[in-house]
Amino acid sequence: MRSRGGVRASWDYERSNQIERLDYVPTPTCRELAGALLAIHPEQRGGLSQELLDRLALELSVPKVKLRFLNTPQKLKLSKGRLTYKEYAFYEPDGSSTIYNVTAVRRVYLAPKAYLDTLVHEFLHHLDIHLLGLKHTYHTKGFYLRLGDMLAKLSVSGAPQLELF
Repeated sequence: MRSRGGVRASWDYERSNQIERLDYVPTPTCRELAGALLAIHPEQRGGLSQELLDRLALELSVPKVKLRFLNTPQKLKLSKGRLTYKEYAFYEPDGSSTIYNVTAVRRVYLAPKAYLDTLVHEFLHHLDIHLLGLKHTYHTKGFYLRLGDMLAKLSVSGAPQLELF
C-alpha cells in the first residue's frame, strides 16, 4: 500500500477497507429517482441527478453534494494514438462532484447504468468523508463493496432500461 499523508492516511485506508456495506435502506423515492435516471433521455440527467443526490444526502444526514453536470465528452489522454486515461467524474474535498455525460472516444452518451454507477460512485466518496469520518477517500476493496451494496439497494426491479444508442 502506498501511504500518502502518513498515519492518518493509513488509518483511513484500513477503515475504508473494513467497511463493506452501509446500514442504510433507501426510501422508495430514492429508488424511483434512480430508476428514472435509467429511463430518461441522457440530456435530461442533470437535474434528476442532483435531485437523487439531494435525497440521498437528506436520508443519510450528510451535507448536500453540489453536482456539476457536463454534457461534454470525458477528458482523455492518448499516447501514440491509444487511450491511456479517461476521466468519468471526480469528487472535490469541498463537497462538489463533476460528472461527464458523454464518452471520451466515441462521443456518445454514457449508457444509463454506467452513468448511474458513476454518479453513485462519486457520492460514496462524499459519504467516506461526511458519514464515515475519513479525511481521505480511497478505492479500497471495502469502497467497491459499499458501492455494490448501494447500487443493489437502489436498483428497481423491472425498471425500464432504454437503449438509446
